Amino acid sequence: MLQEIYIPLTTPLVHGQTYFVTQTLNGCESEKLAINVTLSQNNVPANNYRTSLL
Repeated sequence: MLQEIYIPLTTPLVHGQTYFVTQTLNGCESEKLAINVTLSQNNVPANNYRTSLL
């Protein structure tokens, strides 16, 4: 079973901040993956952007 938990849409992303994510599959958690945030100068939001790590 794959467990999906998302960062709430109300959570502001901070330029230069590193977020860590993991994936849990059949009760086994993966190693942490670092996601570094880079905000563009125009700060145009990406609509419904989603990527799969599978």
